[in-house]
Amino acid sequence: MAPPEQFTAANVAALKAKFDSAGQGHVFTFYDSLSDSEKQAFFNQLQKIDPVRINKLWDYAQNPPKEPENTVVEPLPESATASILDSKPEDLERWYNLGLDLIGKGEVAVILLAGGQGTRLGSKAPKGAFNIQLASKKSLFHIQAERILKIQELAAEKAQDKSKALVPWYVMTSGPTRPMTEKFFKKERLAELSDEDNEARAQGTPYFGLDEKNVTIFEQGVLPCYDFDGKIMLASKGEVAVAPDGNGGIYKALQDEGVLDDMRKRGIKHVHAYCVDNCLAKVADPIFIGFSAEKKVKIATKVVRKRNATESVGLILSKNGRPDVVEYSEIDKETAEAEDPKQAGVLKFRAANIVNHYYSFEYLDGMVRLRQLQVARAL
Repeated sequence: MAPPEQFTAANVAALKAKFDSAGQGHVFTFYDSLSDSEKQAFFNQLQKIDPVRINKLWDYAQNPPKEPENTVVEPLPESATASILDSKPEDLERWYNLGLDLIGKGEVAVILLAGGQGTRLGSKAPKGAFNIQLASKKSLFHIQAERILKIQELAAEKAQDKSKALVPWYVMTSGPTRPMTEKFFKKERLAELSDEDNEARAQGTPYFGLDEKNVTIFEQGVLPCYDFDGKIMLASKGEVAVAPDGNGGIYKALQDEGVLDDMRKRGIKHVHAYCVDNCLAKVADPIFIGFSAEKKVKIATKVVRKRNATESVGLILSKNGRPDVVEYSEIDKETAEAEDPKQAGVLKFRAANIVNHYYSFEYLDGMVRLRQLQVARAL
């Protein structure tokens, strides 16, 4: 990430010219009416926005590529899949042991997608701080931290060097949730939580017993809000209206927040990423990691079996010969109800997406390098 430019008249003029050439010069409409401190804050925000890239994203959203007229969907090939329901016990054991060995060598990291607030749950606190009504009153963050502690313990029992059996935890937050998440991990009181939930947190330990050095809380990026004419909107005279860039912003955030650099220093080779609201997630699941590592894949996705044809879940499948995620609303009735010819009573398309992924570090690093190359070519 390039270092920020100094707040000078020349740099302001250059930035204004950049937005003008992209057809977004209106953001400077009220610039002259701002105080010096407001001007600098606005300048600092605008530096982080590439209007050319944003325009391309807007155009892509408004004019997505057209689907071929004859779309062909098929389940992923058997060679690319495995199921704990159907696999041989010896295969599951081999994957488990391989995954545990990789964790014991310190080669596995976990990324938690935790940018959302618990708004739909009636809370303004980070979703990970939510008490899911267990008798223990433990939050989602607490439950998942304990799973990391347990997998470290299991890996250490087999590891030659027990000190290497550590799983660094990278928690991706958003602008609104980062300060609250940091406070919650430090065991500080949150005004957004009830007295009962704050009391339950007070009984725990900072970082839920994990070493602070192995927990990195970072922030996903934001994108400017646009009006229906494709113009960047202002929240005030000196501030662009923005919104979090979604889970897809993970690649840019890993680069901009120094996460990939930290992984590289630690010698990480395998990464497990999942969403915070998955209270049943097997964090750093050794079977999943072992399977993915043995297959030498760059990316893998864990799925659950779709219960019935009408269940509202997105599906992982092959679309026109390429892996894809297709939303349930895009699947016709005949396809949804089709049965596997090899398993009576089992759906043909049953791989339900739960946003639970494996990445090789090489793949993540390559994604960032590709993005840097694309940016360089655009300049």
